[in-house]
Amino acid sequence: MRRGELVEQGTVTEIFDSPRHDYTRMLLAADPTGTKQPVGPDARRLIEAQDMSVTFELGGGFLAGPPVELKAVDRVSLTLREGQTIGIVGESGSGKSTLGRSILRLIHGDGRIFFQGKDISHADRRQMRPLRRELQLVFQDPYGSLSPRMTAGQIVTEGLLVHEPQLTARDRDGRAIEALREVGLDPASRNRYPHEFSGGQRQRLAIARAIILKPRLIVLDEPTSALDRSVQKQIVELLRDLQARHGLSYLFISHDLAVVRALADYVMVMKSGRVVEEGDTAAIFDHPREDYTRELMAAALGD
Repeated sequence: MRRGELVEQGTVTEIFDSPRHDYTRMLLAADPTGTKQPVGPDARRLIEAQDMSVTFELGGGFLAGPPVELKAVDRVSLTLREGQTIGIVGESGSGKSTLGRSILRLIHGDGRIFFQGKDISHADRRQMRPLRRELQLVFQDPYGSLSPRMTAGQIVTEGLLVHEPQLTARDRDGRAIEALREVGLDPASRNRYPHEFSGGQRQRLAIARAIILKPRLIVLDEPTSALDRSVQKQIVELLRDLQARHGLSYLFISHDLAVVRALADYVMVMKSGRVVEEGDTAAIFDHPREDYTRELMAAALGD
């Protein structure tokens, strides 16, 4: 279906092997393509995480007995360089999203974190505040991460009120126009509300909200999982373009290996809170060493 009309129908074999309509062919060809070249060994280190661990207490109480400890992340280390994209992959519950949030100091974790060589492991909320503009997060759900009571322009410029309070309303509006153009949205839409945008457009709004602060690192937590395949491809191309223009570094958290292969130049595979395999994207996808990595790829890519 397209725009409420049936454009093609048939058996699975007919549709997948011999599609007749251009729209059907476009959908079947919508997997993200291309690869990212690894950054050079001389690229500066942006984030270093050493022996990160995150433990949650589950249950407990008067009748339930003592709480049970769940180690969501177990002694994970990584180094992210300027202009690099590290893809963190694994099945649900592997600890990949928890790792990303702990590196941003949004949840407590044990271990050491260095940002541009400065140890921020024990920085308190006040000390972290000026760094927040440089460490941004784009959430998985473009429907739930945007306030329905705010216009697109208000959503995109919300961070400016905190980090650049000296800006006038006119200045903020100008920055919103610039950010919306950068993510491929019409600046005239900035007075509309989130429900008036499609899923892909909402995710572009979320990306605009992050880049307006000119960050150094963006943690992308399953940013394409709620989108259909053709829109996923557009978002991947947008993220590539923004990275090239602004020298951004990404931590790209996903279970979608096709998207990770197209966007990341380094991959870490997580299982039960631990990294079981890591390396350059081409090496991981072409010659996986671990059975778990091979199982993930067979399930996701049919390899």
